[in-house]
Amino acid sequence: MRTRSPSYSLSRDAQIETDIFRPRGISKAGFYAGNFPGLSQQAQLFSSIDNTVQNYNYGVDLLVAGLDERGAHVFHIANPGGAFTDFYQIGYHGVGSGHIHAVQHLIASNQSRLKSLEETLMAVFVAKRRAESAPGVGTETDIWIIQDENVIHLDHRQLETMDDLAKEYFGDYQTEVFQKVRVIYERSDNQPDANQN
Repeated sequence: MRTRSPSYSLSRDAQIETDIFRPRGISKAGFYAGNFPGLSQQAQLFSSIDNTVQNYNYGVDLLVAGLDERGAHVFHIANPGGAFTDFYQIGYHGVGSGHIHAVQHLIASNQSRLKSLEETLMAVFVAKRRAESAPGVGTETDIWIIQDENVIHLDHRQLETMDDLAKEYFGDYQTEVFQKVRVIYERSDNQPDANQN
């Protein structure tokens, strides 16, 4: 669901003013009001500046999380602003260069608002670790659990324990799966005969 988000648009407009108009000694309002005849009479220059404004990428994506009487919400605000998306139905989203890795993990984990806090915490933690394989994603992690009456922040020691649990969870599971896969191809009737040339 898309909803209005004026603060992001106002911040983007202020940055456009700083980056595009101020270096030229003009203002955005004056430019579009036709207060600078030298520019407005040069159609190609006017069009070029207008195109730069329309395609300006603020370079900021935000995730905003919170609770209301319906439950937990995750909102995504992105360029060019003016609106945000509420991911209430699926209950998760991501931003940044690693967001595809993170979201794909959450999808593969069948993550939903019906999962327990323990399952969700593990899925989100591993999703963050998966996102770290993308360029520009740091290894520092903060986890805050927002509940009706309180907020829990996991400290460094607790995050190290989460790392250990993630390795244990996936390590044993993967080893068992790989062993079963080996049995499948080792017992295959389609193996070439070693005596055939």
